[in-house]
Amino acid sequence: MKSGQGRPSLRKLARLANVSPSTVSRALSGKEGVSPETRARVLVLAQEMGLVARDAVIGRPQKERSDDLNGGDGRAQRITAALIIDSRSNPGLAQLVTEPFYTELVAGLYEGGRRYHADLQLVTVDSESDLADAIGRDVDGVIWLGYNPIEGYEPWVSQFFQRGIAVVLCDHYVPDLPCDAVLSDNVSGAYEAATHVARLGHRRVSILGQDLPSTAAVERVKGALAGLVQAGVSPKEIQTIIAPPSFDGGYAVLDRALEFGATAVLCGNDTMALGVIRRAFELGVNIPGDLSVVGFDDIATSSKVTPALTTVRVDKLRLGIETVRRLRLAIFERQLGIESPPGTRGGAVRSLVPTRLIQRESTGALAGPESAAINFRQSTSTQIG
Repeated sequence: MKSGQGRPSLRKLARLANVSPSTVSRALSGKEGVSPETRARVLVLAQEMGLVARDAVIGRPQKERSDDLNGGDGRAQRITAALIIDSRSNPGLAQLVTEPFYTELVAGLYEGGRRYHADLQLVTVDSESDLADAIGRDVDGVIWLGYNPIEGYEPWVSQFFQRGIAVVLCDHYVPDLPCDAVLSDNVSGAYEAATHVARLGHRRVSILGQDLPSTAAVERVKGALAGLVQAGVSPKEIQTIIAPPSFDGGYAVLDRALEFGATAVLCGNDTMALGVIRRAFELGVNIPGDLSVVGFDDIATSSKVTPALTTVRVDKLRLGIETVRRLRLAIFERQLGIESPPGTRGGAVRSLVPTRLIQRESTGALAGPESAAINFRQSTSTQIG
């Protein structure tokens, strides 16, 4: 290949990533001066464009740190891990770069790799055959970002274990799978969001759960239900709708919530909440005067929309860093034959990253008695008549 032949592709990559060509160069070469979020976005785009191999290392920084963990000479031993991006049960992971939550989470994983001397190899999984490729890799450990029932992980996890390879699930866990897992405290976050709207006087609430085979999705619904009931909301006044975890999913189900008479909607993620807000705008429903809306995740867009979204903040950076730290510990525990603490399910350790409610403009005290729901039902009846 002639010198300079690849430059147009790099310029295209820079345009797609919305950064300068020099930033692309620094990100791909592992140089300093690039934020974790930008580096992750550039590397994922580069892989999708075929500019880097499927086993590309996510960021070994130019200057090695030598201040932690296990080297007798003060220098930590590097580890190599496959970062499995498994979109089989979640199409959102197939468009990693366009989903803010996952872009920020991958940035946290990259930062964890930098801090804990781990070279991460991206492995995109769309089918079972992709997992066969992952099994054959020469790695010390596996970070698995995906949302599957136990059948989606076996027999693959057992094969990794047979080869002495540690596996840590990121942002998800499976109760009967003997894998360590790092995830957000979804129950407490949803409980806090539900308590918030109940304190604002809302007594008829819709919960929009995510249609994913994910314990995190289930826990968010459970936490919201517990918070509402504990705050005095009658179970008969609570509606649960399971919908696609997307903008369109939230948009499509708001009419059902208003028909139910909801004056507050608790959404499984921010993207669904943004769909709810858009549909409310089209219907002339005032937020928060007639309807309060709460999201979950606190993606960057949430503070920029109008009204700014009240949401539960998931610390994506910390979640990624903690996942890599847990993997490093799991690798050494396996090497040294250290057993998991007593009482852990299936011999696995589950680490929770705290969440926090962020109050913004999309929630408030009810302006009138179920005004949005009443107006919606009246307008629907008029159209039918």
